[in-house]
Amino acid sequence: MNASLKTRKNVVTFFTYLVLILGSISMIFPFVWMVLTSFKTQAESMAIPPQILPSHWNLDSFVKALQSLPFTNLYLNTGLLILFRVIFAVVFSSMAGYAFAKLEFPCKKLLFGLVLIQMMLPSQIFIIPQYQMLAKMGATNSIFALVFPGLVSAFGTFFLRQAYLGIPNDIAEAAYLDGCNKWQTFVKVMLPLTGPSMAALAIFTAVFAYADLMWPLICNTDLNMMTLSAGLSTLNGQYTTNFPVLMAGSLPFEFRTTVVDELHTQEDMTAIGQWLAGTENYYLQYFVDEDSVLRPGLHAPSKEKMQAFLQILRQTIPNAHIRGEEND
Repeated sequence: MNASLKTRKNVVTFFTYLVLILGSISMIFPFVWMVLTSFKTQAESMAIPPQILPSHWNLDSFVKALQSLPFTNLYLNTGLLILFRVIFAVVFSSMAGYAFAKLEFPCKKLLFGLVLIQMMLPSQIFIIPQYQMLAKMGATNSIFALVFPGLVSAFGTFFLRQAYLGIPNDIAEAAYLDGCNKWQTFVKVMLPLTGPSMAALAIFTAVFAYADLMWPLICNTDLNMMTLSAGLSTLNGQYTTNFPVLMAGSLPFEFRTTVVDELHTQEDMTAIGQWLAGTENYYLQYFVDEDSVLRPGLHAPSKEKMQAFLQILRQTIPNAHIRGEEND
């Protein structure tokens, strides 16, 4: 009987550790994949099936990233954002939470209801009015703009109010009997008792501030005033589109240019040919003047000029054609 129980216990322990190990691997794998991908070339990062290890370990991606972004400013802005939001959240939420929990004043329940309503509403609906306030103050592209939405925390007020409600009123009454006024009772007696709750609020606020992406992108358009998350997001689209890969892909696509006699030159065709070198399908088409054209007085080029453009393009795009003359 004891041997059977011991065997069952060992089996349960084995599967418990197995689940924990698999869970740990699943959590660590994205980070490991990110590190490995940073050493790959763009072609290797987009390879199908996925290539786990890079064929050559190089630092080109790190060099490009350092050249593309002012990381010193990004880290500094992120640190200041976290610091000030944590300070304001803890200080103001502590005072507001204590007031709602222990003090009596007119419209107390109504005001706390407004705090709860703010927590129920999605934060995105406050973005436009908050940005308009900053714009009128001329405070965009600044550290203050980053911190502005976190000056008051509805969640922090609710969170610390619950912490103060858990403290017996007898402690405050004893402080009053010892000669403390309301402010001294709050600062010297009640506030220290909520230390663990304030630490938890500081951690929550720091994590949310670090992960905030939408607001920093909206309030600060200057790259030197962005946070790390906002700055990294600007890399999307700069280096993720690889036209040689796109040209070699199997998706059906074509490029075309509507040629206007007054606007396009041989230099333009040379630049287009260099940019789209190797593409499978490229077409020139004649401009047609219609009533819907915003700028009147434009004309289609002559056939001779169109043929000259086509010859320039075929130096780098052999499969270039004039729309409607594909068989010529």
